[in-house]
Amino acid sequence: MSMKEEANKMLDLMWGNWDSGLKKFYESQQQYGKASLELVKKQQEMFTIVTSRLTQSEEEMKNNLAKMTQAYIENNKSVMNEATLQLFTEWNEKMTEIVRRIQQISDTPSKAVIDLLTQSQERFHDSAKKVIDEQTNMQTETRELFENFIAKVKLSQYNLVNMMEETVKTK
Repeated sequence: MSMKEEANKMLDLMWGNWDSGLKKFYESQQQYGKASLELVKKQQEMFTIVTSRLTQSEEEMKNNLAKMTQAYIENNKSVMNEATLQLFTEWNEKMTEIVRRIQQISDTPSKAVIDLLTQSQERFHDSAKKVIDEQTNMQTETRELFENFIAKVKLSQYNLVNMMEETVKTK
C-alpha cells in the first residue's frame, strides 16, 4: 500500500469516526426529546384519569346517598305517619344539601389544582414539543453544515497528500 493510500485511509477513518460520533450524538438527542415528550404525555394521561376518578367518586357518593335515603324511607314507611315522613324528608333534604356543600368545599380545591396541573402540563407539552422541533431543525442544519465542512476538509487533505506525493516524486 502506498503512502498516499495509507494517508487517505487514515483520513477516511478519522473523519468517518467524527461523522459517526456526531450522528450518534444527534440520535441520542432525538431519543431524549422523544422520551421527554412521552413522559409529559403520560403525566397528562394521569391527570385525566385522576379527574375522571374524582368525578366518578362524586357520582357514586351521590347515588349511594340517594339509595340509602330511599331505602330508609321504604323500610320505615309502615312505622312512620305522614307528619313524621314529611319531617324526615325535610331533614333529609337539609342533610343532603349540607353533604353536597361539604363535598363541594372539599372537592373544589382538588379539582382546581388538577385543572391547573392539567393545563400546565398541556402548555409544557406544547412548549417542549416546539423546543424539540426547533432543536431537531437546528441539528439538521448543523449536521448538513458539518458534513459539508468535513467533505471540504477531506478534499483539501487529499489534495495536500497528492501534492506531498508529487513533491516527493519530483525530488
